Amino acid sequence: MDKALYVAMTGARASLQAQATVSHNLANSDTPGFKEALANTEAFPVQGQGYA
Repeated sequence: MDKALYVAMTGARASLQAQATVSHNLANSDTPGFKEALANTEAFPVQGQGYA
């Protein structure tokens, strides 16, 4: 269960970071010279014992 909890928390953290990035971009969109930030996520295969 620890692995499932880790996966869930990692996804939640990525979602929270993406939401913070979007809100930062919206809040500063009218600021002169503002350059938008991008939130990047990457999927990768799970490896280890018990995974096919």
